[in-house]
Amino acid sequence: MKIKSNLTLSPIKTLALVICVVLLYSCYENNKPDLSDYVRFSESDFHSSEKLFGSKITKLKLENPRNIYSIDSLLITVDRKTDFLLHVYSLKTGKKINDLIPKGKGPFELLSVDYIQTRNLEKRILVFGTVEKKVVEFSYSDLIKKNSDIAFTQFFIKDQGCLRVIKNGDDYIGLTLRDSIVKRLYIYNNNGQMIKAIGNYPTLVPMVGNMLDAVLFEAFHQISPDGNMLLAYRNMDLIEIYDNHYNLKKKLFGPNGTLPSCQLKSTGAYKTIGFNDDQINTFGEIISNPNNNEFWVSYSGRKLNDKGYLYSKIFVFDSNGSFLKKYDLDVPVYKMNVNFKLKKIYALTYPEMDVYEFKY
Repeated sequence: MKIKSNLTLSPIKTLALVICVVLLYSCYENNKPDLSDYVRFSESDFHSSEKLFGSKITKLKLENPRNIYSIDSLLITVDRKTDFLLHVYSLKTGKKINDLIPKGKGPFELLSVDYIQTRNLEKRILVFGTVEKKVVEFSYSDLIKKNSDIAFTQFFIKDQGCLRVIKNGDDYIGLTLRDSIVKRLYIYNNNGQMIKAIGNYPTLVPMVGNMLDAVLFEAFHQISPDGNMLLAYRNMDLIEIYDNHYNLKKKLFGPNGTLPSCQLKSTGAYKTIGFNDDQINTFGEIISNPNNNEFWVSYSGRKLNDKGYLYSKIFVFDSNGSFLKKYDLDVPVYKMNVNFKLKKIYALTYPEMDVYEFKY
């Protein structure tokens, strides 16, 4: 028995369908990011891979850790709730041995610490507070001294858009968040004055409702011993490598090909760009190996709403962006730091804020 189909289209409907397909394909091609000058990579491109198993350090009783760093036999935590911004612990005994940088109570005083750069070659530490745009520097040996005995170097970055600062020689390199996107990097002197702006933002992300919000380009950056810089984006699978003159020399895209998934949101008279629920968190902390020119970069690959920003992978690149090694952590972590002297990774879990140790 033959069944008569009613799905036959008239010539006019067929033509209309063809036109719709052509328009949709054209729209897709016009909005498709141009990756021709990017080096695509996957996890299989790394020369070696290793699974690391963490153990909880129960002897450490931290107060209110926000971030974690390790230098020699010491563990340093960032704290926003107590009278001191930094706490120093002994890894051997687990006991707190010092409190550093009193929390400010007024204008021009440091109220919080958002980032610490440990500069192993100079044995110096740089502390940056985003709210006050204040830089504080001191030496490794000061970690066990009284605050009154420490000669802190302090100054303010005279740029309200500055979100993160690292030091390279005499230069202070800032990443910014601005209403109008102009340049990618801003160089300041030791008086906090901007001396030059360099680089451009990536063009992979199309505008949403005629808007392009700089928050999409939130990133981390770090310097290697040879002066090269790695910049990793938090909301897209993009890494940039700069030489010691801040020239962009290489762009990497991978491993999952994540780009921001955004939508325009209205709040009263204001319009902002927000991430969709399917947005994937990408790169996190970058640690520079002082013993050679390596960058260790944490990676998530998880949805933003999956228990916050958690990282379970570490990618190791050389300072030219070559793929060296991949580590998989059996426990996803919130913050991490590498102690290259002890060959251990120290990390905080979330929301427990427990300290885990991974040997590599």
